[in-house]
Amino acid sequence: MLDHFINPIITDKNRFIRKVVDSRNYYTHFDDRLKSKRATGAELYDISCKLQIMIELILLMSVGFPEAQIIEMMPNIQRYDFTANQGK
Repeated sequence: MLDHFINPIITDKNRFIRKVVDSRNYYTHFDDRLKSKRATGAELYDISCKLQIMIELILLMSVGFPEAQIIEMMPNIQRYDFTANQGK
């Protein structure tokens, strides 16, 4: 079910995961080898928004919201709508 929401906002999952991991490791450990691989500025903000959307989806599912209700709610969430339409 998560793919229904994630696919429009994350087109290359492997690249996204790599960027999240490299950025997290750089900002946690300040490893100079990762400085060129980290996300900064608008890219870091974009990644943060996408991760927040994913966390919110998982939370809604874990507290028992039915899939149909989540699907109905998502287009009304401004952050999701903006993030999903950025790549279009």
